[in-house]
Amino acid sequence: MPRKSFPCPDCGTPIRSPAARCFPCTWAAKRTPIEERFIAKVHKTDGCWLWTGATTSTGYGHLTTGGNRGLPVKAHRLAFELAKGPVPVGFEVCHHCDNPLCVRPDHLFLGSRRDNVDDALAKGRYASGAGNGIHTHPPRRDGLGRFAGRAR
Repeated sequence: MPRKSFPCPDCGTPIRSPAARCFPCTWAAKRTPIEERFIAKVHKTDGCWLWTGATTSTGYGHLTTGGNRGLPVKAHRLAFELAKGPVPVGFEVCHHCDNPLCVRPDHLFLGSRRDNVDDALAKGRYASGAGNGIHTHPPRRDGLGRFAGRAR
C-alpha cells in the first residue's frame, strides 16, 4: 500500500508529513533573516504583541537563530535586542505585562535576576509560603528512616 503524501506548504512538493516542509524549503527557511522569521510569528494587538510560534514548557516563545547549528533564543529577548540592542551580561529581559508570550518592546525592560524576582513578588506572581511545593509534599522516607529521592 503506497504511503499518503502531503504537499509542502511552501513549494507543493510531495512530502510524508502534513506538518513539515520539504528539505530544500526547510533550509531556505533557515536562511531567511531572523528579523523576518520573527515578525512572521507575531500577532500584534492593541495591547500585547503575542508570539504565535513555538513555546517552551514554561510558556515563553522561542525560535532558533538558523543555520545548521542554530541556537535557541527566547522570543521576548530577541524582540528586545532587535528594538533596543544587546542585553548586557548579568541582565534579564523582564515583562511589565507579565505575559510570557508578549514580545512588544515597550512591554519589556532590563533587570537583574533579583529585580525580576522582586517584580514577581510585588505582583503576587511568585510561589512562596505554605502553599509552595515543599510545604505541600511531605518528604518520603524509605524503610530505614532515610529520606527517599534526591539528596538533601
